[in-house]
Amino acid sequence: MKLNWESALLILLVLEILLFGTLNPRMLDINMLLFSTSDFICIGIVALPLTLVIISGGIDISCAPSRWA
Repeated sequence: MKLNWESALLILLVLEILLFGTLNPRMLDINMLLFSTSDFICIGIVALPLTLVIISGGIDISCAPSRWA
């Protein structure tokens, strides 16, 4: 059976949560998981439109301005 990218990322995410949960048991607390997901939602709301602007070429993120190159 061949794994697609989504399945591989889900397995990696579960393994990461289990690994860090064994290193720090407070991470598996339900309140900690809920607060971290609310933080990720705020970051995602900001990152998604900015990603679309960068992909469409609406912003230049090069290190130096093109007129100095």
